[in-house]
Amino acid sequence: MASTTPLAHRTTTVGARIRALAVMVSRGARKLPVTWSVIVVFGAAAALKATFFATAGLGTGLDSLLVQHDWAAAGTSVLFVEKPVYLTGVVVVTLGLLGIAETRLGSVRSLIAFLVVTVFGIALGIGLQSAGVLLDNPAAESTRGQHMSDPLIPVIGTFLASTAYLRPVIGARVRVISFAVLLVFVLYSGQPSDLYRLGGAVSGLLLGFVFTKTRPRPGKRSFSDTRTLLAAVVTVTAIGPLVSALAPARVGLFEPLGALFRDSATTGDAIQGAADTAGAILVSVLPLVLQLLAAAAIYRGQRLGLWLAVSVNGALSVMAAIYFGAAPTITPPAGASPAAADDTLWSVVVAIGVPAIVAIGAFSCLKSFPPNPGHAPSHRFFVRAALVTVAVTAVYIGTVVLRAGASPATSVQTIVTDLVERLVPEGFLAFEQPAPVPTDVLGRIMYDWIGAVFWLCIVALAVAGMLRRRLDAPATVSSGTRAFLKMGWAEGPLAWMTTWRGNLYWYAPHDTGAVAYRVVNGVAVTTGEPLCEPRNMAEVVRGFVTFCEDRGWVPVFYGATETLRVHLSGQAWYSMKVAEDTLVDTTTWSLGGKKMQNIRTSLTRATKTGVRFEWTTYSELTSTKKAQIEDISREWVAEKSLPEMGFTLGGVRELKDSDVSLMLAITADGDIDAVTSWLPTFRNGIVTGLTLDFMRRRTGSMPGLMDAVIAETITEARRTGVQTVSLSAAPLADSGLPWLSRALEPAYGFQSLHRYKNKFQPEIRPVFLLYKNPFNLPAVGLGLAKAYVPDMSLNQAIRILTPARA
Repeated sequence: MASTTPLAHRTTTVGARIRALAVMVSRGARKLPVTWSVIVVFGAAAALKATFFATAGLGTGLDSLLVQHDWAAAGTSVLFVEKPVYLTGVVVVTLGLLGIAETRLGSVRSLIAFLVVTVFGIALGIGLQSAGVLLDNPAAESTRGQHMSDPLIPVIGTFLASTAYLRPVIGARVRVISFAVLLVFVLYSGQPSDLYRLGGAVSGLLLGFVFTKTRPRPGKRSFSDTRTLLAAVVTVTAIGPLVSALAPARVGLFEPLGALFRDSATTGDAIQGAADTAGAILVSVLPLVLQLLAAAAIYRGQRLGLWLAVSVNGALSVMAAIYFGAAPTITPPAGASPAAADDTLWSVVVAIGVPAIVAIGAFSCLKSFPPNPGHAPSHRFFVRAALVTVAVTAVYIGTVVLRAGASPATSVQTIVTDLVERLVPEGFLAFEQPAPVPTDVLGRIMYDWIGAVFWLCIVALAVAGMLRRRLDAPATVSSGTRAFLKMGWAEGPLAWMTTWRGNLYWYAPHDTGAVAYRVVNGVAVTTGEPLCEPRNMAEVVRGFVTFCEDRGWVPVFYGATETLRVHLSGQAWYSMKVAEDTLVDTTTWSLGGKKMQNIRTSLTRATKTGVRFEWTTYSELTSTKKAQIEDISREWVAEKSLPEMGFTLGGVRELKDSDVSLMLAITADGDIDAVTSWLPTFRNGIVTGLTLDFMRRRTGSMPGLMDAVIAETITEARRTGVQTVSLSAAPLADSGLPWLSRALEPAYGFQSLHRYKNKFQPEIRPVFLLYKNPFNLPAVGLGLAKAYVPDMSLNQAIRILTPARA
């Protein structure tokens, strides 16, 4: 149907959008003048080149600079893109990296860095090329006459300079990732622009230290740092062959290794035919995927990743040795024609040596993976992988032998040899074997896809092994932990929750403290603060963090007070408010005043209807009253669309603790209409505070009944000498994780609960989440969601996230 919108109105709408875009660009230009100016220059240069210099070489290179002395081209080479189609990507990368750098460095330093990195980055790249020429490197000789233009050289260098202004942990991680990506292109593509980008990154890194007037010091490397570097190395060897396959020209030092995954064997029609199938492509790609999984597991501190890296790289080294005919103990069968005849010595060294060095280097890092890393034993993966190998072998032999159509007639030994070829990337096949080629459909499917199925199974086993965990920590609260609590070695609203089921416990040496935590998706989430004396806090925190990092867990302190936040802020920790504790001082609290009118009304109504209040413990209740509490709880849970929450929200099980007090509202008929539980806070063995936990009432009970229950509790606390009553911190209310708070709010009502508690005029104290690395925040958020609702199904998760998006 044709639009009936007036043309003038549509024109006005388009004009308004253009004006809005102009305003946004103007604001961005004011905030990031260097970034936007550089983008404008890049765009103008691209238009100029496309219009007047479409066929001209405007870049720089080794011969251009050192032989032809074209110094101007060296400066302008960072303004032009090689092809107009690259401009969009360059603008996006520039806006991201240079924009981040300018917010850290400021406009003046960013401009200085941009200019300095242009000069020294290209100079270092030219130096690397010159060294290659002096060493008679074929790649350097073949590229010395090329003219390169790349705007990303100063952009990347300026970004690396800005990492000096990041916190040490974050800056180190960003630099490792950045240089890993750059080295992939240098080693596997090897174009001059790749060398110049690396030179720009090195120049920018050094310039950043000049700006901050700091000296880079290696210092003592932790187990976590070692694992991060090893993960980066394994990632480079995994992604490199893919870069080699996609690069238009490959002259990198590690190109011979990439060629083994890229090139298909050309020694026979049987093998060449298989190389054309999707199954053969998967056989070449999936070992690299396994390498990426190994890198991820290594980063998380899992020994499975270490052994995967060792075994996969070891196997690649052996296969390369067979390919190049360099394994002295392995002789190809008669008639074999090794494809390595025309390869250079460097190709042999790289293809065999690089995977071998990675495997040996990974094995040498074994001490960085503690003997009890908190994960399922690695040998289970290899046992299951062996069973998969046996099963695949049996199926393949049975299919080929029993079905007609194999040509020529073959023995079982020949079929097994052919199966090995089906499991190896085609680039590693150096000689042709007589191979049975099934003519029937099922046999051909097995022939083409058996290798892909095998590698898919191995990848699936690796993923399962990474997800399966074994927690090697005490899972029951000890008498020592309760002793810490009763001595007052705890602060914050979550202190007594450290005794709850589901917590694991780490104990400091010499019983100087303890930490209650749970591990969810690789995140070690503490239940409140460490239990220790203030003078031992630093030692206990340091010990727990080391314990977690040695096991590949991300340590976070959940439910921390301002005191711990201030303590850790000086150690480069980040903080985020996740809740607000609501504290009532019983010595000054009063029911007087207009703001307490509703609470007074509730108390009066309770008295008139014959409701009485009982302060007791669960063990003192009769079986009838216990059953009534169970009924109230089941009724409350049944009304919710999602499972009952846990972690810092207790249920009936937590009421049964003998140190936990209950306040009951009992009707004139003797039935319980409302129940609350109160967790103790001790100081030198004496209860000095109470924290509200369990709070439920029967459907149809008196309006305002819970107001009266809480008011009576505060009155009882004052009568018994308890100084503070915490109405607890509604989790995720007014938190720094708004997406999680919004998602769970419709089902659990944290915000409304927080507003309800404010009617008692409490003192508000922030509760924090403390973490070391902002990159881990998504995992931390998911870990918290899983901790609170461990039994949530996929359908339930979708149900609560759908309104959150709206």
